[in-house]
Amino acid sequence: MRTKQALAVVAVLTLLCASVALAADNSAVVGKWAIPLEVRGQTFDVTLEITEEDGGLGGTWTGPRSSDTLADVAWDGETLTFQRNLERQGQSISINCSATVDGNTMNGKLTTPRGDREFTGTRAD
Repeated sequence: MRTKQALAVVAVLTLLCASVALAADNSAVVGKWAIPLEVRGQTFDVTLEITEEDGGLGGTWTGPRSSDTLADVAWDGETLTFQRNLERQGQSISINCSATVDGNTMNGKLTTPRGDREFTGTRAD
């Protein structure tokens, strides 16, 4: 019986340590990122803010036209992914993003209905 209790304690401690380790990994992406985007020959400054929310990740995408709340924000330790849902001229548009982070640099790709657009951003805070 003591062996079962000891194993149960070890299992609980392992799960607690694993959840703390995963939360610590979020520090690589949490914060503000400055992303210049070129669209039709013009460069627009975008601020991507990744936040920790309710044990997970959330965030906003703020550009010259609007500020949108991100959906399905995830960081697996290598790749940041999120979805941006917006309304333009009465149409719902979904933009998917995947990016890697190396220190203070983020390299990624936005997948839009008009094709893919690569970007590079830098930590802004």
